[in-house]
Amino acid sequence: MNRGTNGLIHFNASGDKEIQPPSNISKQEKISLSIVIPVYNEGDNISSTLTEISQNVKIQHEILIIYDFPEDNTIPAVNKFINETKKINIRIIKNKYGKGALNAIKSGFLESTGTATLVVMADLSDEISKVNEMYEKISQGYDIVCGSRYMKGGKQIGGPKLKKFLSRLAGISLKYFTGIPTHDISNSFKMYRSNILNTIKIESNGGFELGMEIVVKSFLNGYKITEVPSTWRDREQGASRFKLWKWLPKYLKWYFLAIKHKIFGNTTQIENIENKKKQSILPYIFLICLFIIGQILLSTLLQKGNPMGEFRESQVASTIKLFVEEGINLLYPKLNVMGDPGYFAIELPIYQALTALFWNVFNLGEIWGRIFSHIFWAIGALYLFFLCNIFVEKRVSLLTAFFYLFSPIALVYSNDVSIEGLSSCLSIMFLYHGARWIIEKSKFHFFTAIIICTLGFTQKLPNLAPMFIPLLALRYSYGKGFKSIFSPSFILLGLIPFLSACIWQYHANKLNAMYPASAWYASSGTIKWYFGTLVDRLNPAKYFITALKSFENAYGSLYFAVLPIIGISAFFRKYYFFTSYLASYLFSFLIFTGLHLPHSHYMIPFLPALLFWAAIGIIFIWDKLALISSIKLKFHRIIVAGIITISVMGLFIVNSARYLDFRDWIFQDKDIMNMAEIIKQNTPKNSRVLLYKGEGLTGGTWSPQLMYLSDRRGRILYMQDLEKNTISDLMRERGCNYLVLSVDTLRYRYIQGRKLHRSLYDKRTEYNDLDYFTLQFSQEIEKQLAKLNPVYLGNRIRIYKIEKDKTANLPTVIPGSNGNQ
Repeated sequence: MNRGTNGLIHFNASGDKEIQPPSNISKQEKISLSIVIPVYNEGDNISSTLTEISQNVKIQHEILIIYDFPEDNTIPAVNKFINETKKINIRIIKNKYGKGALNAIKSGFLESTGTATLVVMADLSDEISKVNEMYEKISQGYDIVCGSRYMKGGKQIGGPKLKKFLSRLAGISLKYFTGIPTHDISNSFKMYRSNILNTIKIESNGGFELGMEIVVKSFLNGYKITEVPSTWRDREQGASRFKLWKWLPKYLKWYFLAIKHKIFGNTTQIENIENKKKQSILPYIFLICLFIIGQILLSTLLQKGNPMGEFRESQVASTIKLFVEEGINLLYPKLNVMGDPGYFAIELPIYQALTALFWNVFNLGEIWGRIFSHIFWAIGALYLFFLCNIFVEKRVSLLTAFFYLFSPIALVYSNDVSIEGLSSCLSIMFLYHGARWIIEKSKFHFFTAIIICTLGFTQKLPNLAPMFIPLLALRYSYGKGFKSIFSPSFILLGLIPFLSACIWQYHANKLNAMYPASAWYASSGTIKWYFGTLVDRLNPAKYFITALKSFENAYGSLYFAVLPIIGISAFFRKYYFFTSYLASYLFSFLIFTGLHLPHSHYMIPFLPALLFWAAIGIIFIWDKLALISSIKLKFHRIIVAGIITISVMGLFIVNSARYLDFRDWIFQDKDIMNMAEIIKQNTPKNSRVLLYKGEGLTGGTWSPQLMYLSDRRGRILYMQDLEKNTISDLMRERGCNYLVLSVDTLRYRYIQGRKLHRSLYDKRTEYNDLDYFTLQFSQEIEKQLAKLNPVYLGNRIRIYKIEKDKTANLPTVIPGSNGNQ
């Protein structure tokens, strides 16, 4: 921030700006340095301190001893030192502002006649030998030089550990988040150019937080600040005057002022977005780290730790495991445990490759899968902040990013080994760079958007509508009507990623991937797990009622609280981007997924738009409360608004706990682990398994979870596979020598009368567990099973081995594996 010749921008404690004319210095600047030493009964230490200064400070200086009352035992000790050494550069000055270290330092500033002013403690805690180096920095044009215990070369010896931790945390966090150029903002050992002290209105009223106040205000006013390494030693004699718990709130006042101005300092409008100054990436890296830590702590608190084999994770985990064992191959993403109808994952395995790479390099196992999930969710939250900040003020943007990171679905999938975080992150990054390209006409953002969109399409094809329709709305608003939508550049922006995704899908199909076009098949009713018929899904009324039920299941009452705000937003052109974002997601459900609402990961693209409107609503309520005349005090308004915000956070956490508990109950049954152990105990390590994982009357499930957990390779059996083939023929054809029949955890609980239906729409008749296998298998199939050798027969799982005379012709390599399975 530039300082003008007619006045200086001044920040007070509340962060408001005032114009304060600079003061003229009346004193003649004959002394190079004034050293201010506040004292309180330092008679035992002061002589050693003065001797240290005399021996080490080579520049012309004066020493100001500031005391509170005449009986202070420091005064006779100083007079004795003066008489013995004949020093004439020492002045003893009474505190003019009242008792206390703060007022003593202020009095010293007032009496200072040097070009620079240094604050030194009387107990020899500061490294006096650094004074000459600090003054050299002042001579080089710096306005403040901080003695730093926490930069390279600095050190702290002794002192309370809690005090050290808090001061180090404050210094480092402010340096990397706000850019204040010192690692040690709380240290009082600082040298100031004297004339800037006359331009800073000191508001501190406690103790040594004065130094922090001056640095923060000077930084916000654009003064040059630097640091030198120094050593701080705890006092050897006398009692410390530092009162941690009393002064801590006063330090926090200036700490949060710096944070506030970093986040809310300037609201960048769309028109001048190209004029934004380039900023260091370090604050954002620091913010991402805070996001990750917070998300890990909360998701771990709410969700029990699980192996990578739970439900959908087993698909991703299988590829990771294969990459770890046989090397990373992005173009041939095989499943270590083969699911059906194919052996290969649908998406370009970027997430899987990163996880496997770190697994190999650091040998840290599956923990890396979860860490990368948290990282991608955190980066997505940061980009969502940038995206929102193009259109609205920073506090709305920050609240949106916060909601996104700690929403129920984010807490679920950030703790999973899944691609959902990466997919969502790429979608938001594309929208950000696409919006910047439309507004700024920047080639960099145009090509970046193409690359990100290409990667996003290879991760999840249903992201097409939520990614492009908002940009169409924005292009229409900033272009020349509909004509701009059909410009060559905009067509190219969508065409290149789409063709790239088609090439990948074709490649995946050739590899016999796991339903690479399932999103397209779904809307035609090919896959039967969606509600109703195709006609039902095309009925708008039924569609939206069903959608609302599903959203409520994942988001709770927050969703319904946001609905009115979304409706009102349609009348504000400023928010068309996010309104179209929401509409495009609802549209994409119908076109691309056949309303696949029971599986919550399909809701993730909808998340940013929903939470943006939640943030708008909270800020609206906050601002309206500030206008209520009955709440006169600003402090009270903040308290009320804070209670509302905390209530929303509580709603998120409670709903997350509810959602996660529901999910744990469904997908994380210990019986799955027990069944995996039974398979391990009753089949050899190198055996090939044909698995039927019962799913009620649907004829089996595609999930390779059980095989992943049992560390066995093989194929999955569906009932329709037995229409034209016998079990023995299928086992021979698919290279399997063991057959495993299991009762699905969900269905088994359902059979037991728990009345749990898999989704809001799956209300089937209850069965008795004794009838389960009878319902699953016909008498003909039971006859075929009788021809196999039973290895284990239980209520939940059966294991058979094919007869010896039928294993002679078993292939040693499973078809389609290219010899690597």
